[in-house]
Amino acid sequence: MTGRIITNNASLDPIQGFHLNVYMNDQASGNPVLVGGFTSFQKTMRNATEAYMPFGRKHARLLDGEFQYGWVLERGLLDIGILKDIFGVDSVGPEFSAEPTPRFTITVEINAPELHEKGINFPIGKKNTDDGSQKRSAKGKYQLIFAKIDSVTLGAMAGRSVVATRFEGLCESIRFMPNDATFDNSGKRVTSFNTLTDPKSPIKVSPGTGEGNKGGDYLYR
Repeated sequence: MTGRIITNNASLDPIQGFHLNVYMNDQASGNPVLVGGFTSFQKTMRNATEAYMPFGRKHARLLDGEFQYGWVLERGLLDIGILKDIFGVDSVGPEFSAEPTPRFTITVEINAPELHEKGINFPIGKKNTDDGSQKRSAKGKYQLIFAKIDSVTLGAMAGRSVVATRFEGLCESIRFMPNDATFDNSGKRVTSFNTLTDPKSPIKVSPGTGEGNKGGDYLYR
């Protein structure tokens, strides 16, 4: 009787939802907000096209335009005090003063160790292994910096259906951090961070401490 043949599909399998974790922190304090399991995440990067039309032509040159980074998060409603969490106020309307709304950091963690640095037939430019085969990265983080919430949608149906909330907005920048790397505000990769604080929150490094942090930059981890 022959043994069972073990098939390894790691080179073909995509990253799945259970490989991800998504959370949101207040940009200023680093405190978590909208605590609870998100069920859907979308990220959009758009280079708005600028059409350039010289005289005597009917076909425009397509130039680069403004970069915009959009995002969408969805989850069930956990707390009815949602206005305070995302807008910093309990009530909105013409009788209330309009204050600047908070900004957030949205972190998307990807951790698929069974797929990390495995795989072949990937585009040229990926890091190669010693035997010449190409491998992929399946561990790291994306951070959406200075995220602003533009719209909040709440939907409910009669019965046992979960009350759903949908958050949409823009952010100023997107940062990729492979294998839990840390960066300063200039985008330079550094290695030191304060292990006494929550590593998922922005922290201040004192001037003169930490590699690449002579000016006391904030780190994100």
